[in-house]
Amino acid sequence: MLDVSGNGLASLTPLGVLTQLEQLSASSNKLSDITELVDLLGLSWRRMQTLDLSANELCRQRRYRDRVVVMSPSLSQPPLLTCLLLTLPA
Repeated sequence: MLDVSGNGLASLTPLGVLTQLEQLSASSNKLSDITELVDLLGLSWRRMQTLDLSANELCRQRRYRDRVVVMSPSLSQPPLLTCLLLTLPA
């Protein structure tokens, strides 16, 4: 389990060398590139089982969850892929 939550990260690419990674918490960062994430899951993180992306910009992208699950079948059982949108009261 690697927890990089709340570090202001805009990219997870440097973590691609961790090919045995099975659990990653990357919530509350500045992640916005869904293509980068899909590439990491397809090439480097084939063993990923749990991925927490909550409170990141990429969660707002259309059909992000579908794209991520297609590239990583091990994440296909909800709620193993977490991407919650936080809403503030008006």
